[in-house]
Amino acid sequence: MLWPLAWRVCVPVTAGAAVGALAADSLPGRDLGLVITLAVLVALVLLFTKLKHAIESSPASETRFGIREVAIFCGIGIWLGFIVLDGATYLLLALVLAVHMPLVEANALKTLALIPTTAVALAVFAADGVVDWGMGAVMGAGGFAGGVLGARLAASSFARTWVFRLLVIVIIGELVQLAIHYVFNTA
Repeated sequence: MLWPLAWRVCVPVTAGAAVGALAADSLPGRDLGLVITLAVLVALVLLFTKLKHAIESSPASETRFGIREVAIFCGIGIWLGFIVLDGATYLLLALVLAVHMPLVEANALKTLALIPTTAVALAVFAADGVVDWGMGAVMGAGGFAGGVLGARLAASSFARTWVFRLLVIVIIGELVQLAIHYVFNTA
């Protein structure tokens, strides 16, 4: 991994996550739910644009990181702290499309960047007493297992095709869950 690049990505994305978590902490639950639904729809639309081709093909140019990328990653960080939902997808897309990283390296850097952003957001929410630690432990274990499987998948020869397919499946699953939530008014 390119450690200097990792630092340049992690700093703005983590600062943004702090801002986003503070904003989410002050927003009423129903409003937050509507923003989440919109975010999932945007993610699904983005996947079916030319981004599929961009994800599947390694960039031809060298990696770059300037003020534009700092702004992009700060914005993604705000989103990660605000909602988290699909933020990792946006982070991966930015690393591949804006920074021009190959998919496997971008996936590794994305995973690294999620550590400080998660820690900062968790600290904000824990300070407000809104963290369900039991559920969080279960989700953390599932995330760890999924991360191990995902890392193995990303290193495989068929990664580009399956990354896109898995993103589509996850996003459609999120939409179904949100639809059930709103139709049946579940808590």
